[in-house]
Amino acid sequence: MKINGAVIDPSNYRLDNWKYLTYLDDAQGNPQRWPACQNLAADDTETGTFSVTYNHGNMPPQIGLDAAVQLACALADARADCELPAGTERVTRQGIQIEMGLPSGARRGQLPPGFAGLSLVKIFLETVNPNGNTRRSAVWSPDMAQYAQRVGQ
Repeated sequence: MKINGAVIDPSNYRLDNWKYLTYLDDAQGNPQRWPACQNLAADDTETGTFSVTYNHGNMPPQIGLDAAVQLACALADARADCELPAGTERVTRQGIQIEMGLPSGARRGQLPPGFAGLSLVKIFLETVNPNGNTRRSAVWSPDMAQYAQRVGQ
């Protein structure tokens, strides 16, 4: 984090409720405030600027990266050695036909619980989400203004 090009000591702020960046009072107990505006045309090393750098989430494990490669490969069909999903019976491409059968109990347009098809993808999903939990999607945008809440005192 930088204000006017100077790096702010992490002991001067904290993250509340996993989303509110709270600027803590200084050593004399005076409240500190984030800048209200900045010069967006200037680099964050210049006076009149404010920047926050953060990492969102955790780096996935190697099997997650491998599963993503396998899935991307299958989606793009870029490599001949890409594995097709289990249950594949017919796909028509360049004169070759492979057909996919639906597992029992599955309905068209829905994947049955636990179905991933690609071995690494299936192993990864079963490892990180063994119960097949789902959650509603969420959207976040910097345009959706949420003002910081004063926490403490």
